[in-house]
Amino acid sequence: VYEHRLMRVHYHKLKGDEDVTRLLQPVGLMFSEYYFYLCAYISTAFAIFNVIPISPLDGSKVLFSFLSERNYYRLMRYERYGMILLLALVYFGNRLPFDPLGNAAGWVFDKLFILAEWGFSLSEKIFL
Repeated sequence: VYEHRLMRVHYHKLKGDEDVTRLLQPVGLMFSEYYFYLCAYISTAFAIFNVIPISPLDGSKVLFSFLSERNYYRLMRYERYGMILLLALVYFGNRLPFDPLGNAAGWVFDKLFILAEWGFSLSEKIFL
């Protein structure tokens, strides 16, 4: 791919019996790989961010379900300050010397990537 200027892609359309051959530049393929990688990483980061146990996020609902009724009502007194805490976390999170959300998202994404590679190699062994 890197030595040639164009790459020939041949595929069969699902609708109809037509074979299609296209000449593509490898830059477009590399960009699409990077785009899908970036979308997966951002989705993982949003999932990690959503489980933080601060009141407007879903993580607080999970935390509240495990608390006793007495502790639940004690914690609900501070629920109104959750959005302020969340905004402060987002604002100051980028200014810290370490990036807790980025580190957590990177760790989870690495583990998911290993799982995806295993699934891909397994499907290659089964179907090819």
